[in-house]
This record gives sequence, structure tokens and C-alpha cells, in this order.
Amino acid sequence: MTNIYCKTDRAILILGVPDDRGVLFFPSNRADELPGLHLDVKPLLPIFDQLTGLASAVLKQDVARSLHLFDEFADEIAINDSDKGTVFVGTLSQVTKPEGGPWAVMPAILRALPKTRVRLPYLRAWQILQGGLKLNTKAVDPAELAKYFDD
Repeated sequence: MTNIYCKTDRAILILGVPDDRGVLFFPSNRADELPGLHLDVKPLLPIFDQLTGLASAVLKQDVARSLHLFDEFADEIAINDSDKGTVFVGTLSQVTKPEGGPWAVMPAILRALPKTRVRLPYLRAWQILQGGLKLNTKAVDPAELAKYFDD
């Protein structure tokens, strides 16, 4: 993990915590704002350390060894008219979802968000969690494909 710094004053960690069946649930620590774990960023400290501390505090256990932060993804978002934040995505291994708390699955989060540009970082985060960074897709020309099939 390289030392990544947050360019905004706020960070939102979209943290996937698996339950015992492997379904990812996402905690929130500010019910009146956007979903996720909100952090007031300390500018000169690497963001990974700050997000690890936040996740550990929310889950009430040390998650430093099991937190995987997708460092290829950091997306700016308008939290409100005057504040901007940066969305980070992470998952936990070796930690299962504790009981209680405001937890939601990603489809419920997306349905609850307003139908504005605020949804885009959450949609991209979902793509990351579904393996979007590892996909190697290629476009296929229909004419090229048709010559391999009998009609």
C-alpha cells in the first residue's frame, strides 16, 4: 500500500463487510448524510491509516490486517452545496458483520440515493467491488463474429 493522501477535507469509506454467507453489508456512521463511513481528514497523514482507524473504531475491533483498500479508486463527490469529499472503497477479510447498527446492502443504498450525480461514485464503487478493476473486456465486431456461426 503506497502512501495515498486525500485531496479533500472529508473522506467517505464505502466498506464492504461480509456476513457469514459472504454477502457484503455497508456500515454508515452519519445517518443524516450520504451512506458510508465519514471521516474529517487530517491533511498530512496517509489516508489508509486514517481509514483503518475509522473502521476499527466503528467495528470496535482492529481491522488493520484485514482491510483491503482499493487504492486505484478515489472519486470526488459533492456532499452538499459547499462541501466536497472523496469516496474510497474497501473490503474486509477475516472479519464478519457484527449484529446491529445501520447496515445496508449496495442495492438498497443505490435505491435510497437521490437520482443525481451523487449516485455515480456509489455506482463506480459497486463496479469495483464486483471486480471491475480486473476485467479484461474486448469489443467484438458482429460481422467478424457472424462468420464463425451457421445461421
